[in-house]
Amino acid sequence: MKHSYIWCLMILLFVPWLLGGISVKASVNKYTITSAERLEYTIEVSSESSFSMSEPSPPSIPNFSFVNMRSSSSSSTSIVGFKRTQRISRSFVYYFMPKSEGKSKIPAQKIEIANKVYSTPEFEITVVKAVGGWQSQPSPAIDPFAAFNDPNLPWSANRIQGKT
Repeated sequence: MKHSYIWCLMILLFVPWLLGGISVKASVNKYTITSAERLEYTIEVSSESSFSMSEPSPPSIPNFSFVNMRSSSSSSTSIVGFKRTQRISRSFVYYFMPKSEGKSKIPAQKIEIANKVYSTPEFEITVVKAVGGWQSQPSPAIDPFAAFNDPNLPWSANRIQGKT
């Protein structure tokens, strides 16, 4: 009888651990972009337990040039009805600029985590010509401090010099 209790306890302890596997997802910001837009390719890895992984290298996409990448991580813990759940995720966003119009495929990526290989799906991206000159022009620079240039503010040059 004692052994059956021990087995039940072992199952209750390890089943959530086995079900809380690692999830690997990939996505793109758009399937059709213009030649003036950039492509964002995101790989997100999440799990209910901590994991260790190296940063995946950017995929090689025909007719696209790699521009930059950023990564982020997050974790959340919630306790509901005396049950604690945890979610840990890491995101890798790769930025690409198209070299020419046409169709290109982002190949499936292989990611190794804890001696197990995960694969992402392939994506087909279509690059079309930018319409009009406004899309190919960079955005004008915006001064983030323009609101602080009010001459009536206490720290403005007019106020500091005693002018009113």
